[in-house]
Amino acid sequence: MSVPEFRKWPDLRKLVARIAAFALAGSVWFSGCAEEGGPSPEPEWQPSEGPISIDLDWERFDRKARFALRQDDYQGAIELLHRACDLRPQHAPGWDLLGSAYTLAGRPGIGARLFEKAIAIDPDQAIFFVHLGKSLMDLTDYEGARAAYQKALEAGAQSAKVHFDLGMVAERQDRLRDAIGHFEDAIGVNANFADPYYWLGTAHEKLGDGTVAANWFEKALELNPGHMGSHYGLGLLYLRGDRPDAGREHMETFQRLRDERLARDERVRERERDRERDRLASP
Repeated sequence: MSVPEFRKWPDLRKLVARIAAFALAGSVWFSGCAEEGGPSPEPEWQPSEGPISIDLDWERFDRKARFALRQDDYQGAIELLHRACDLRPQHAPGWDLLGSAYTLAGRPGIGARLFEKAIAIDPDQAIFFVHLGKSLMDLTDYEGARAAYQKALEAGAQSAKVHFDLGMVAERQDRLRDAIGHFEDAIGVNANFADPYYWLGTAHEKLGDGTVAANWFEKALELNPGHMGSHYGLGLLYLRGDRPDAGREHMETFQRLRDERLARDERVRERERDRERDRLASP
């Protein structure tokens, strides 16, 4: 049939148009399905060309990595973040996030090097120094951690956590008077943060002032009745003093809270083992 003749048949033209539309829809559907049926697996990543495609690839890896971190899938996040950093090597927050993933995965040495790389790219971000200090604390490099936290303050950090972390560095080094000052600074920034009260109690107990220590432990429990360390600290002080019944009560609460935490930690480890088995079983 010639083209002019075809145009004389409107019903035939409509039928051909419908067939073409159906074929197009079918091609879109089947392109998303495997030969056996069902969605096809995501193709192996290949670097795209052009700035727009690179941005889309980076955004995809970054989004998936953050989701993996929320699921405590640190190894999965690390693999995705390496790909993201390869696409944007001058993006300092990417290296910082990768360092955090390594630190959370129990590899603070690698984390520290990645935080230093982020700082070399952008030395004005206080949070990078905070993260570096945490990794160095994990490595028991207390002088390095102290310097990192001081740099965070110089870069404008206003968080109570930075003062608290400086207090923890001083406590680890047995500089108890310095530790007390830093914990008090942390409370000055955020008075609703229970941990500095507990560590103030611990520092005063080590200095031999049990009465002051008990007051700090009690203040920590006012903010957080489930603060395990404060129950333990008060329990010991009361058992050694003239309140043995109260001491036993605090020790029983401490034991219950500790058992609950151990059970939670075991559930987390079991999820990690299941995830690792699934990873090893996947092709």
